Amino acid sequence: MMAVLIILDVLAVAIGVGVAATRGMLSMARAGRLPAPLATVHPRFYTPVGGAALLGVVSVIAIVLVRVSHGFFSLATGQPGVLQPEWAPMFGWMAGFGGTGLALMYLVVSAAGAKGLWHEVNRFKLVTAATAGIVVAIGAVFGSVYKATSPLNTVTPALGIWLVLGIIWAFFALRRQGRPEIEAPVAEPYPLTSEPG
Repeated sequence: MMAVLIILDVLAVAIGVGVAATRGMLSMARAGRLPAPLATVHPRFYTPVGGAALLGVVSVIAIVLVRVSHGFFSLATGQPGVLQPEWAPMFGWMAGFGGTGLALMYLVVSAAGAKGLWHEVNRFKLVTAATAGIVVAIGAVFGSVYKATSPLNTVTPALGIWLVLGIIWAFFALRRQGRPEIEAPVAEPYPLTSEPG
């Protein structure tokens, strides 16, 4: 029963991450921050097929990499002669990478939100909310890197490389002047009443 619940939980998280990643890529591509093919949407369902295709390719590459390398990371456990399943170390590493990255994003959003809303809302409430967000995010980042064991001790350098690449990409993307935003079809909303016609 627990195994079934864990599988369903992993599936739910995968769906959430997939939706967030593909919609994020769609928005960034429409704004000219990512390649135009990622702004492609399905003609009938208006789902981001470009981002979904990229996510699918990356997922397949990760699966093949783990299978070909027999786990990519060490399968050793604290018990001699007992090994983890082949997928477990990479799964844990990717969860650490994603969770730490998300905490860093919350940290930046909390700080930037305080600055952006400084003249718009009650400052006491804003400082309280921003401080809480920053403290919680710092705690999450600290907890993920403090005394991290292998392979989780490589998450921080990997995130650092990813951030540097993102900054470099953003620098060149923002330098392109005069690039119009890519328009994509928007689905017509469903009527809010049950009246015919």
